[in-house]
Amino acid sequence: MPKNVVISEDGASISGTAEPGSAITIATPDGTPLGSGKADGEGHFTLPLVPAQTNGEQVTVTATDSANNVSPPTTAQAPRYHRPG
Repeated sequence: MPKNVVISEDGASISGTAEPGSAITIATPDGTPLGSGKADGEGHFTLPLVPAQTNGEQVTVTATDSANNVSPPTTAQAPRYHRPG
């Protein structure tokens, strides 16, 4: 199960920890994909969010291990980002 999941201040990436080597999937609550990748050998991941989440959106993160076991979803909330300028 993904843990310590945090969306960056600019909403462009998400990071956290999961089982080493697990496939990470990020989606909106309705299932729209936002990104995917793998946890490294120590279980850390940092992945881009496309599109960036900047209005307090909620995202779900799941991890799938090498035996195709899918974790329960973990949720994270995007910041409300205001571009300088």
